Amino acid sequence: MKIGLTVASPAHDWPIAYEDVAPWYDKVAYDIGISGDAKAEGLWRPAGRDYPMPPMKTFKNGEVWLKGFAANNIRMVPAAVAMNSVDFKGRPACIYDGWCHVGCPIGALANPLVTYLGEARAAGAEVRAWSTVTRVLTDASGKKATGVEYFDRDGEKHIQPASVVVCASWAAQSPRLLLNSATDKHPNGLANASGLDEIPNGFAADRHPFKWNRSTTDE
Repeated sequence: MKIGLTVASPAHDWPIAYEDVAPWYDKVAYDIGISGDAKAEGLWRPAGRDYPMPPMKTFKNGEVWLKGFAANNIRMVPAAVAMNSVDFKGRPACIYDGWCHVGCPIGALANPLVTYLGEARAAGAEVRAWSTVTRVLTDASGKKATGVEYFDRDGEKHIQPASVVVCASWAAQSPRLLLNSATDKHPNGLANASGLDEIPNGFAADRHPFKWNRSTTDE
């Protein structure tokens, strides 16, 4: 299900189809815990497993919004969110205290602090806080990553050998790191040899605007 070029989005198409990554979406949903209503999303949701938890509660403010959308024939469904609607993997259900954007005090909101980080440490991972990776290192052929160069919190440079390097520094820092890792084998940076200059031309980031509203009536 590749999208292809459209008037609305004249960018390069993805080199992979949704079906290629769908099993990994399902895996992550069950790893971290997603609440939602897959059946209600049936009109537009691609095939896949149901969410591991039922949707979150709907409160009065949500019901008011739903009335407005329904009056305009706009169909709405509960949002799929990485929050526990019920107890999940030893973490409690959401208490709806409304502080998701600054951190969840009980661990009902899935984020690396309460999911992958704890599991990684339990498996023996070492977290080197306040360190900045500046380059991915490769072997003489330029075909295999061999480690990273990084600076610690005191500004001292280190070389960390590795058999596998995962580049997961989000939209801005991942391109920076790949471009900064240029060598004679990769003069334009790592993962940028297509000739299309996908890095940084393929840079993409999401915006998350918020709208707040006060009403003097419940209706």
